[in-house]
Amino acid sequence: MVRFALIRSARLVALVAIALGIAMTDALPAATTCSLVQLASLPLETHPDGEVSVPVSVNGKTVLLTIDTGSIYSSISFSAARALGLTLQINEGEFKFANNVPIFFHTQTDILNLGPASGQGLPLLIVPGHILENGAAGLLGPDIMKQFDVEFDFAGGKFNVFSPNACPASPVYWTHQPFSEVPMKVDREWHIMVPALLDGRAVTAALDTGASRSFMNFDVAKALFGWRENDPNLKSLVAEVNGTPARIYRYRFSSLVINGITIASPAIEMMPQNNFGGNGEAGSAQMVLGIGALRQMHLYIGYKAQMLYLTAAEAR
Repeated sequence: MVRFALIRSARLVALVAIALGIAMTDALPAATTCSLVQLASLPLETHPDGEVSVPVSVNGKTVLLTIDTGSIYSSISFSAARALGLTLQINEGEFKFANNVPIFFHTQTDILNLGPASGQGLPLLIVPGHILENGAAGLLGPDIMKQFDVEFDFAGGKFNVFSPNACPASPVYWTHQPFSEVPMKVDREWHIMVPALLDGRAVTAALDTGASRSFMNFDVAKALFGWRENDPNLKSLVAEVNGTPARIYRYRFSSLVINGITIASPAIEMMPQNNFGGNGEAGSAQMVLGIGALRQMHLYIGYKAQMLYLTAAEAR
């Protein structure tokens, strides 16, 4: 599921800005030499659809949060909020998740621990349980992750958290093999955009670990590849978006390449323009890379430096 938020509450935006200005800074020790400072190494739990969750401590109790680089704010379900004794607060203004699901409440944690890193008064959206998949209690979003560098070691089953790297050398420590260094664009809602080549054609892709599948703007695809809707290579799917029947197609491309790192034979779903980005859901991206494609790589995301480092998932 893709969880780009559509409409934001001004009060919640202010709460996030205030809370993150003071939260978790005690977890950023100053390095005496120019080296990576690892703050936490958490086990990745992989779900049947490929999405991944990590254990996070909220008010002293451990819950599983799905890592979602394509969301905006971190969140928790109603049932988990009740179990944790969190107090619900009404959002001032309108806030909606993907598919126009209204979000009426948020809460603030007493303390949240991401491994040894801790923060107080962090706001979390309260989301209906049906938004969440795989039994997770909530989502770990970029509002928290952007304070750090984060590493996805899918092959090793680890999610590693670092202080933002300020060294001139790359942070790729896990291999001596060649790696890819890609400047990335982080938009105002912290979505990660990178340039890529899809069957040799230049596209802008958003990285979304919270999407179980990859998808693309069909109008863009038709313009790039000269397709017609009756192209025999397009597999028609029966689907609904926002409760309305939508014409979705799936196409298996030959390759998707991000600065020399290749994802072979990606299957990508094609959505009409009004479903893909009619409400600004995907920002300026022409396609969204979901977890099935991303887990073929080893990712190191430097939010502050706006740099992405890539190798093949099995590189050691």
